[in-house]
Amino acid sequence: MSCATVVVFARRPRPGRVKTRLARVIGGVRAASHYRMTLQRMLALVDALPGVRRVLLCTQPVERSWFRARLSGHRWRVGAQHQGDLGQRMRRALDRHVAPGRPALLVGSDVLDASLDDLQAAVTRLRAGTEVVLGPAADGGYWLIGIREKSGNLFRDIPWSTDQVLPLTLERAAAERRTVHLLQARHDLDRAADLLRRAPGFREKLRRSRRGDSLRGA
Repeated sequence: MSCATVVVFARRPRPGRVKTRLARVIGGVRAASHYRMTLQRMLALVDALPGVRRVLLCTQPVERSWFRARLSGHRWRVGAQHQGDLGQRMRRALDRHVAPGRPALLVGSDVLDASLDDLQAAVTRLRAGTEVVLGPAADGGYWLIGIREKSGNLFRDIPWSTDQVLPLTLERAAAERRTVHLLQARHDLDRAADLLRRAPGFREKLRRSRRGDSLRGA
């Protein structure tokens, strides 16, 4: 069985540095707290995924020591994202870890309602031969992307943070004749409306899934 690598993009959850659109409505401290909970939950889900390598890439190199101190003993490799726009950072992260027989997946850290079954389905599809797996987000982007080979043009000329991200990525995959599987659509935490719509179920899932809040002390 091939060993997949799951990469999580993350930020240190500090007020004023994360979820700035949400912060304009509910305040920086509360926005950072909600982001910390979504990040904690995603790390717990990836931690529970069997037979994978786990990599966390933080936004700034100075954040590495903070994450390493909190993920020690949890089977994680911690590094920093490359410079560039979102597409460049995603491309470099995936291309570094994908290899023949070793698919790579990249997931966001602000997803409210992704499940362990979603992650397992993505890994299973890639191991079975699907060339691209995407987890659509309700806003028109995606919260997960997985590939079996180098990314090619998948991230080229994509208008990030718009509702064209997923459609254009599907066009890029079709142009390169890659097979694609779509997971169930999920919700990112970006605006107050997202929080109001998903908070009850999210909090219950968080309570059941997390190992304990290892990300306090931001």
